[in-house]
Amino acid sequence: MKKIFFISSIVVASLGTINAQGNETKTEAVLKPAQLKQLPDARAKDRVAEIATMCALNPEQTTKLTNLYVDYYTKNDALKSSKATADVNDYKKQITVLKAERDASLKTILTSDQVKTLQLAKKEIEATKDGAAKPRN
Repeated sequence: MKKIFFISSIVVASLGTINAQGNETKTEAVLKPAQLKQLPDARAKDRVAEIATMCALNPEQTTKLTNLYVDYYTKNDALKSSKATADVNDYKKQITVLKAERDASLKTILTSDQVKTLQLAKKEIEATKDGAAKPRN
């Protein structure tokens, strides 16, 4: 009797574990756990917050930039999801066009001083990514 109870409890516990693994949404199944919070809206808000720390943005610019980056990240994600079936060169061209459109829109939203500040910050980030040390003041 004890053996039957023990075996049945193991079976019930394992069925619960197997069932719990199948309760994912499509988005969760495709994205890794670290990426779940990084859906287009969240990434757009993060990016606009980074830009706001570099450039003093007014509320209108913040709204326009948020909409711009949500659109950009949504299209970027769509391109990445079709990357497996697309030609590599075609994919790269589409990403380049998407980035160019984003940058052109960015320049219409920000002032020329803000664009310069953003470009300088981008160059600094690229320099540190390449392994170059930041200059000390």
